[in-house]
Order: sequence, then structure tokens, then C-alpha cells
Amino acid sequence: MPANQFARLPAIILSAILGAVIYYSVEISPLDFWIQDSLYDFGEKTWLIDRHSFWPKLILYQLIKIPLVVVGTGALVLFLHTFYRTRYKRNRGIFLYLFMCMAVVPLTVSSLKYVTNTYCPWDICRYGGEQPYVKVLASYPSDYSPTDGAARCFPAGHASGGFALLAFFFIVRGWCRKLLALGCALGIGWTMGIYQMMKGAHFFSHTLATMILAWILCQAIFYLLTTIVDSRQKPRVDPGKS
Repeated sequence: MPANQFARLPAIILSAILGAVIYYSVEISPLDFWIQDSLYDFGEKTWLIDRHSFWPKLILYQLIKIPLVVVGTGALVLFLHTFYRTRYKRNRGIFLYLFMCMAVVPLTVSSLKYVTNTYCPWDICRYGGEQPYVKVLASYPSDYSPTDGAARCFPAGHASGGFALLAFFFIVRGWCRKLLALGCALGIGWTMGIYQMMKGAHFFSHTLATMILAWILCQAIFYLLTTIVDSRQKPRVDPGKS
């Protein structure tokens, strides 16, 4: 695994602090409503993109996932291949890292949906739904009980696969390649996230939280793997020769 200054412990802590500040600033602002209001027709009670519209759903929800699955699966296959072809052994850590990011980021985001207890924009009363708007992790009114299994819209799950591609930023060399990797990952992640926003499935802050979380997870996984590799490569001292 190549050394990376962006995946050291101080950098991870800084990312967590900055991420929390940025997210909280958006959470307490009216930005979510400003954006969603511009995507919703209050007269017709419709979103800019209908959730059942065939072509947007096919391209931006189904087909766009295929390359992400290929990247994750390909990384796993290449990682296993290094045990049979020793000449690829030096890249074993990179393949494992890439596979872990492509798996851990979406799984973490999906798991968080079960504890954040947050509805989608299309669920709340403001946009024709039946549920009250409550901020992430905030308490619902005492006389209200959320519908079981329905309040699972935070963070944004669909975009998590795209943002998992941030892993490439940590494994490519050279600033041009790093910026290209960063731009591609953010471009794909936000394309998937904006599609969900345009059909009322997520607020802007939901996708922002997924992006921040994906970045921190990619940092943390890289740090964890390099720490393990470094500890295994340290020469052992024979007590009898000391």
C-alpha cells in the first residue's frame, strides 16, 4: 500500500470535524427546503422527475450501478488472484482496499438508515405526503409514532456506491490522477444523488452526508490497512540476541 498523507489519523480527525461542521450548517439552514421546493410543483403536486419514469430510472438508477458492481467485484477477483500469481502480490493491498471501500461504504450507509429514523421528502406533508418533517435524529411529536419500516431515507443510499469511488483518490499517484479520480467519484455520486433529489427521494443534506461519510470511511479503511501492513512488516527482535 502506498503512503498517503490524506489517510493519516490527523487527516481523518480533521475530516470528521469539518464534515460535521459542514453538515450541521446545512442541517440548520433552510437550504434543503429551498432546493426541494424548486424541484416540486406545488400546483400539480408532482416532482421534476416522476419516480416511475422509465428512462431516468433505467439509466440513473439501474444501469449506473453496473460499473460500480464491476469495480467492486473486479477488485475482489484480483485480490484473490494475487494468491495464485505471486507477481501480483505487491498490489494485493490495493485490490483489498478497493473492494473494502466498494462494499463497506454502501453497507454502512444502508445500516444507518435503520437508526436515523428519517422520512424522504415525498413522505412529508409539505410535498403531498402524510408524515411530519423532523430533522435527522430529532424526536418526533409525543403523540406521533412513525410508520414501521418507512422512515429510512437518511443517509442517501443510492449515491453511496458512486461516492465509494473516492477510494481511487487514495491509491492513484500524482496530483493530476488524484484530481481526476476525485472529480469522477464526485461526479458519479452527485449524479446519482441529484436524480434522487429530483424525484423526491432525498434532501440535499442526505446526499451531502453520504459524501462526507464515504470520504471518511475511505480514509479510515486506508489507514487501517496500512497500519496492519506496517505492523506485520516490522522486523521482530529476538529476545535472546538483545
